[in-house]
Amino acid sequence: MVDSTPDTDLGPLETQEWQDALSTVIEREGQERAHFLLETLIDQARRSGTHIPFRPTTAYSIPSLRPERFWRFWYRKAGRYPRETRWPRP
Repeated sequence: MVDSTPDTDLGPLETQEWQDALSTVIEREGQERAHFLLETLIDQARRSGTHIPFRPTTAYSIPSLRPERFWRFWYRKAGRYPRETRWPRP
């Protein structure tokens, strides 16, 4: 089996055609339709035995704070609580 990660695209022309098609669907039919089509393709691939790895990464940075400390930081950053707010230690 050949590893076809984005770094080793074996069919760049075909990849570009798929990307163009997706862009067209988004433009003409909207993001919801594109999402539906992608979910359908993923489901079909999994049912046919294709291994699709789960990648728990996002385009957003996730702070490495414990949840209770993250929310304190978030509220303070959003301006909902003044900096002087005293939080009880967990």
